[in-house]
Amino acid sequence: MSESYIPLVAGFVGALIGALASVITMVVQTKIQDKRQRLSAVIQLALEDYKLQLETLRGINKPFTMYPIVLHLHYYLELMESMDQGKLTEKRLGEIFKENRRLRRLLENWNKEDAK
Repeated sequence: MSESYIPLVAGFVGALIGALASVITMVVQTKIQDKRQRLSAVIQLALEDYKLQLETLRGINKPFTMYPIVLHLHYYLELMESMDQGKLTEKRLGEIFKENRRLRRLLENWNKEDAK
């Protein structure tokens, strides 16, 4: 190979590396932005569900227990992850409910301990 081709090859390789780095950066940024938007949507959904349940319970004019929004958020985050992975089945949905129930009991026990 002639020495005159070395700058051409080096320039081409440099341009190729620069273009590849740019494409990889865009893909990574898009994934991060998509995840952030999905998380924001899940948080909004959990908040709206919480508000709706609170309104419904206030309307019955009886004493009620309202659990922290973290339980709603946990439920919807697990639901979203299962849907994203294509693993939302009847069994998985039951597991999510059981996990939320376990967390609810944990919170209840902590409240009982704090009341002592």
